[in-house]
Order: sequence, then C-alpha cells, then structure tokens
Amino acid sequence: MEKIRESQEILEPEIKLRIQHILTQAFDNLSSYDPVNIREGQRSIESLMAEFCLGGKPGLKEFCELQDGFELNIATQLIACLERLLGKDTNHPISSHICHTLELLQGSLLLHPASRSLFSRHINMNILLDLLEPQSEPEVHIATLATLVAALVDHWDNVRVFESLNGLASVASLMKSKNSSQKVKLKIAEFLYFYLIPEPTFSGPIINKKLNIRRSTEEKELMLAKYLHNVRSLVKDLQELTPFGEL
Repeated sequence: MEKIRESQEILEPEIKLRIQHILTQAFDNLSSYDPVNIREGQRSIESLMAEFCLGGKPGLKEFCELQDGFELNIATQLIACLERLLGKDTNHPISSHICHTLELLQGSLLLHPASRSLFSRHINMNILLDLLEPQSEPEVHIATLATLVAALVDHWDNVRVFESLNGLASVASLMKSKNSSQKVKLKIAEFLYFYLIPEPTFSGPIINKKLNIRRSTEEKELMLAKYLHNVRSLVKDLQELTPFGEL
C-alpha cells in the first residue's frame, strides 16, 4: 500500500506537467486567427477532457488543481475565443467554430463547476447573450442555450446577472421570432423550464444584496410574463410533469 502511494506521488507531477503542456499548446492555437489552428486547439482540449469524462486514466485531481488557477483555466480561454469569433463575419465555418467552443465550454463547466463563477461578470455573460441575437445560426442559438444552463445551474448569483442584463428579454424575443426554427423554440422551452425551478433559500453571509436574492417559481413567472404570454402553461407543465424531479 505504501509503495502504491509513493508511486502515485511520483506520477502526480508528471501528470500535471503533461496536462500543462497540452493546455499551453491548445491555448496558443485557440488564440490564433487561423481556423485550422483554432480547430486543432479545440480538438486538443476535447481529447483531454474526454479522458476525464470516460474515466480509466488518472489526472482529474491535477486537472482541477490547474483549473483553480487563472493561467490554465479552460473556461477563461474559451470565453476569450468566443469573443474573438464574435468579431468575425458570421458564416458557416465561423458558426461551426462557435458551436464547438460552446460545447467545450459546457464540458469545462461540468468538470470544474467553480469556473461557473466567471459568469458572475457582466462582460462574460454578455458574450453568451450576444450569441442569442437573431443573426446567429440556429445551431449557435441551441448551443448557447445549453451553455447558459451549464453556466447558471446551482449558481444563483449568475442567474441574477443573467436577469439584470435582460437575458429573459433576449430569450423571449428569440422564442417569439418568426425566423426561429422549431428546434430552437424547443430548446428555449427546455431552458425556461430550467429557469423556472424554485431556488433554495439563501443561508450564507450577505455579501452583495443584489446578488444574494433567491426567487420562487411564482416570482420568476411574474418576471417572465413581462415578455411572454404563455408562462402559466410552462409553470403548469413544470409542476405536473416534473422534468427535474420533485421541486
């Protein structure tokens, strides 16, 4: 048992160095304006995260330790990549890169939930909301809504930021748009079911009164009703179908 522990202690630095090397190269590629390099960086991150999702390989502990810092935090780099991609003319290849980046961002937030705190910053939340603009491709809308769920789940401060930036208005506008596909509208409905979940009562120390608010389903219904007319039916479905279990 002691030998196994010693062996693990020897391997840990090697594992961390390997992860550092992969991420450093991947981030260099992500920061490029060459689509080929961006894709290469995305694939490197995808392969690395897949190792920890599938299991069977050591390194998750070391990976999370690196994610706790700023320099090698995947979510930070992916958000920066999205910002650069948003500055380009929207076309199919760019939309494909955006969707892939959003999917990787979802994975990074699930593997390292602490990274969700990045979306308590208005500038980062605004990047996601910008992707909900009508000119975005339907695939981008769908990927963005899924990323919003990953960014908001169990982080109620982020939900308050989303609300303060008129996120509900953006989602409702997309829902009412004649140009939105049925797939997009279905994804919006799923997002709204998630949003309408009642939040647990806050019991920690009050640091920011604006963010430390917890809302019930009824309160959220009133807020959402400013932008949509069928909110009552959504709430009824949520209560009867319990898609997220008992609330």
